[in-house]
Amino acid sequence: MKEVILHIGMHKTGSSSIQASLENYSDDTTTYARFEETNHSMALSTIFSETRYDYHLWKIVGLSKDEIDDKKRHYLEVLEKDLVDPKFERLIISGEGISMLLWEEKRSLLRFFKSRGIRVKVVCFVRAPNDFATSAIQERIKGGGLKTLPYMDPVYRQRLLYFSKNLPKESLIVKDFADVVSEYGDVVTGFAAICGLDSERIDRKRVNESLSATATKLVYRLNKLPITIFGNHDRVMARQKLINILSMAFPTSGDDKLDAGVLCGLLSPTVDDDAKFLLDSFHVDFTQVSHASNLESCEKYLSDLSDITPKLLLDALKKQQVRLPRCNTIDEILTKLYQECLQERSNVSKLESSVTHLRNLALKTGEQGWLFRSGKHVWKFWHRR
Repeated sequence: MKEVILHIGMHKTGSSSIQASLENYSDDTTTYARFEETNHSMALSTIFSETRYDYHLWKIVGLSKDEIDDKKRHYLEVLEKDLVDPKFERLIISGEGISMLLWEEKRSLLRFFKSRGIRVKVVCFVRAPNDFATSAIQERIKGGGLKTLPYMDPVYRQRLLYFSKNLPKESLIVKDFADVVSEYGDVVTGFAAICGLDSERIDRKRVNESLSATATKLVYRLNKLPITIFGNHDRVMARQKLINILSMAFPTSGDDKLDAGVLCGLLSPTVDDDAKFLLDSFHVDFTQVSHASNLESCEKYLSDLSDITPKLLLDALKKQQVRLPRCNTIDEILTKLYQECLQERSNVSKLESSVTHLRNLALKTGEQGWLFRSGKHVWKFWHRR
């Protein structure tokens, strides 16, 4: 391998679409890294972060230190295997979280590749602060169980300063996300052109993970309820199922979108200095963005459920084939819906455990076969020595 292309986001700049589209990509010289996840933030953070045991995604699912160490070893094996693949000269690694590694962690990352004689090129798309604040707060509410609103800061300097000081100028490409979409039509085509990929071999997939304003407010309310929604895999999956149900019950359309004019109040007072760094270093001008930090107005806006009655929510859920017992409040509906999703997920886990047990039993006992029935599913295991 001669070169690694690190696509480091930033967050909310079409990274999910790029990753989904490149999942199985390869051409005569270039391939996409073969980690299990298409977003490589988890892999790179687990390998290079000094605080990997506190990585938020591992904490959410409740992994132990030993389990995280196993993850690191596995990710490192996959990366090393990709780097010595003689069929390719370039490897693409894509993960928004890479930009948030600390200074010394980024140093370790670049040294890792340099010690193997591999060049590094970094590609980063940046988004205007106002647009970033709206998208990022939704992501925090949806993915991180946010209960109170923090200031949002795109931290351009933190993401890019180390790379700007330690890579040749031509090896760090920073572009305005809106300009890329305007010039190329979509972010995947733009990324392919900038990196010299064969556009004909890309299986384009548009991933839109945005929630409507109604769904976002309901998830924010769920986060505030006195129920445990994180801590193990079943709880995480149950919460994701609930969010999927709400997103289908209240799809993003028409006027049901988050009000960026209100949510720009989430921007940190330091964002102007950060925007100046971006202009001075990369000639991307976000210095004219207007904002006035006001967390109180943002909290009031996101907590306002006055337009969502219990009947409206129950009727919307019924259209998604979700039927709940009579509930008198939004909180009761969300709590009951989460309990239903958790029970369903627990049943799936029990089934998976039974399937694993029978598979192992078949492997141990030799020429034996079993049929295992669960609902509509029939599982057959047969092993011949």
